[in-house]
Amino acid sequence: MQPGDTLLQVSMKFRVRSLELAKVNQLLDDMIYPGQLLKVPDLPDSNDLLRREERMAKEIAKNNQTGTYQIDSMNDMLSQIEEIKMDGD
Repeated sequence: MQPGDTLLQVSMKFRVRSLELAKVNQLLDDMIYPGQLLKVPDLPDSNDLLRREERMAKEIAKNNQTGTYQIDSMNDMLSQIEEIKMDGD
C-alpha cells in the first residue's frame, strides 16, 4: 500500500467488495497502512458472473414488473460509469 490508499480504492481497483477484501485480510476496520500487503480474493470466472447477472436481471425485472431489456440497458450505463471512474484514478 502507498500513502493515501484506502480500502475502497483497492477494492475498486481489483473489482472486489471492500467487505470481502477486509474479511480475507482479517481486518477489523477499513484502516490500511503504507507498506501493508493485502490478499485479493479470487474472482469468479466471467461465465459465473454472466449467469449471476442474468439471474439478478430477471429477478429485478419480475419484482418491478418490467422487462430484462430495460435492466440490461441500465447495467450497460452503470458499467460505463464505473469504467470512467476507474480510468480517472
